[in-house]
Amino acid sequence: MIPFLAQDAVCTLNQLAALNEADPQGVLEGRLDLDRAAIAGLSLGGAITAEACRMEPRFRACLVMDVFMSADVVREGLK
Repeated sequence: MIPFLAQDAVCTLNQLAALNEADPQGVLEGRLDLDRAAIAGLSLGGAITAEACRMEPRFRACLVMDVFMSADVVREGLK
């Protein structure tokens, strides 16, 4: 379940990257510094944050609070 939910964070980052390139409303276009993308989560959100950081190296900072770590995250670490 956690990897599935972590895909939402990756999808959000992908959408932000697309809007940074071409925002139909012009609000975010060229304004985002995605080289410094960060994510944070508490409890279940923390587990999702850790998994998202393990899966997606574009997340440069990860704040994981009050969470049980999955075996994959413990074994592989964050990217």
